[in-house]
Amino acid sequence: MDHSLVTPARPTQPVDISTIEQQKENIQPLASGRSASQLASLSSHSRSGLGSKLAEEHKLYQARLDAVSIMAEDPLDIHHQYARFVLGNYPAGASATSKLVPLLEASTRRFVDDERYKNDPRYLRLWNLYAKNMEAPEDCYRFLFAKGIGEKLASLYEEFALVLEQAGRRKEADKIYTLGINRSVTPLERIKKRHVDFQERMLHAPPLPSPPRPSPPSSTSTASTARPILAGAGMAPSGAGTVAGKENGGNAFAIFRDTAASKGEHAAGAQWDDLGTVKSRKRENEIEATEWKGETLPMASASKPGAFKLEVFRDSVSWL
Repeated sequence: MDHSLVTPARPTQPVDISTIEQQKENIQPLASGRSASQLASLSSHSRSGLGSKLAEEHKLYQARLDAVSIMAEDPLDIHHQYARFVLGNYPAGASATSKLVPLLEASTRRFVDDERYKNDPRYLRLWNLYAKNMEAPEDCYRFLFAKGIGEKLASLYEEFALVLEQAGRRKEADKIYTLGINRSVTPLERIKKRHVDFQERMLHAPPLPSPPRPSPPSSTSTASTARPILAGAGMAPSGAGTVAGKENGGNAFAIFRDTAASKGEHAAGAQWDDLGTVKSRKRENEIEATEWKGETLPMASASKPGAFKLEVFRDSVSWL
């Protein structure tokens, strides 16, 4: 059974590409491709008529979601079908009209503790699609690793590695590929091939700009508050737990072992019960707007001209 999110339909007649060309900038590409005949059909329909028809489809799917019981044989199926419907009929992707993000939030949360779907490719596809619509997809993948979702599937490691690669964190991306290979995920040959492709890209990739000089640590910060980026991914931070190097074909790789030091990381991951919604996470990163009425701006006091004095910089922290 094919569980891909969108299966392009076979066109029954030639498609006029010009009907698609005008909208191509608004079409979100999919790894599985899109049906040219469906795109042409969506472009040719009147916006009002098509909108009312899709609205009715949304109501039908929502009614089926509300009716399905968590005790059903496969309650995930209707969620997966609904996502396929949205992706197929809204080429531009997530929007208020498509309702894609609320659907993905509801679907992923409903089965987060359901052991039946921990390593179901359909469930992981919903999470991967959700991550693509987040401002910080890395947090999504850290959550999946902490929850053990998709840990036997190659797609988890491939998608996370791609996120890290796009963020310029190439060494971490390479470690994620290696982690998946060492865990013999499915399909194993595919992730090995993508790892080789990644390494070839890195050979020809331009060097990354030098990172900015870190600011001195504040007196209130402590080492205990810093959480390694790969902590939830089974990666051992330096000095934590025991490390098995050059395993599985000589790949130098740190494998997480459950020692006293590492159990704290597992406990921290186990307490991560909720990822939050796209809306709530965005709100956390925004500064609350306040009214200007009654507000005053500090004015610089007039100072008397005096002799120019140059103060020599003294670094209180040695960076050598």
